[in-house]
Amino acid sequence: MKYRALVNMGVADMWPVYIPLIVGLAPGLVYFIAITARKSRK
Repeated sequence: MKYRALVNMGVADMWPVYIPLIVGLAPGLVYFIAITARKSRK
């Protein structure tokens, strides 16, 4: 039971780390897709 509580706390502590990471990567991903779309159009 203690181990499970520790894992749940770990996941909860990691979420604030993942959110800025996703927010930071999202514009780069959109930019990359936009460039690939332009190249494939030509």
